[in-house]
Amino acid sequence: MRRGNGRRSVRQNAGFSLFEMVVVICSIVILYMVAEERLNQLPAAAERANFYAVLEQMKTGVNFEMVTRLASGRGDEIRALEGSNPINFLIEAPSNYRGEMEQVTDAVEKRNSWYFETTSGELVYVVGGSSIEDVRVVTGGVPVNLGQIRLKLTNVYDQIRESSPAPGSAPRGQGTKGSGNWQALMLLPVREYSWERSPEQPIPVGGG
Repeated sequence: MRRGNGRRSVRQNAGFSLFEMVVVICSIVILYMVAEERLNQLPAAAERANFYAVLEQMKTGVNFEMVTRLASGRGDEIRALEGSNPINFLIEAPSNYRGEMEQVTDAVEKRNSWYFETTSGELVYVVGGSSIEDVRVVTGGVPVNLGQIRLKLTNVYDQIRESSPAPGSAPRGQGTKGSGNWQALMLLPVREYSWERSPEQPIPVGGG
């Protein structure tokens, strides 16, 4: 029997080199950082979407109530709705609505919620903790992070009011002190505000 030369071709399995391991670890770290940043943005994005969804529902409810009363010849009743609770025009109140209150002292503990302040006739949204830095309210001409957005049902007229309105309190060219012809009942921001998606993509004042 003829024997072989006794040599065998043995394939050695080489492991990862140090460079390859460093590349893999760096890639994992980068992917984790990107994923973590995206996940951290989800609560704020969900809150912003919910806020504007509820806001649009209230505006629709106010418009429906206004048209209904005008159609039935009860136009004078609409003006009396100024400063009333716009939540009442919804079929169902939002799950994060706290009700009507004279004064709130625990707003910090009850973030991401609505309440109606009876003393001022204003609907208040308390911004969630993950969104405070994104929401700016103009007070004294300076945008600040107050942590609240205030809205109010307001009668709008076709003449500019005698005194200058607070920024965002009424559309330009319209008044809210009873001068001129009555135009509509609108849910308007008490103070100008903005809710920014990112520094590069701001949301217009009072809009979605």
